[in-house]
Amino acid sequence: MIQDFAQNEHLAFAIGAFGDINGSNIATRFSANATAAPAANASAQFLFDNSGGGIGRLFFDADGNGAGSAVLVTTLQFTSPTALAYFSASSFLFF
Repeated sequence: MIQDFAQNEHLAFAIGAFGDINGSNIATRFSANATAAPAANASAQFLFDNSGGGIGRLFFDADGNGAGSAVLVTTLQFTSPTALAYFSASSFLFF
């Protein structure tokens, strides 16, 4: 669990560690909703369950269509429930 994650902070990932996701395509490979349901794009993607007041769970779905189980990457505890709403594709950095 990552605690005290603030609105202006980022998660950093190595390019290639999560399929072909990178800084150029993260906007189309990130889905945030109350159930961490995948977007229908059949590509590797990050799913974010934002249903918990101030706590969110980040998953990785390798096949992008929900056929295979998504894997929990981390749980994020935010500094406030409001900060959770700002977690988006722009919260990711790739190196």
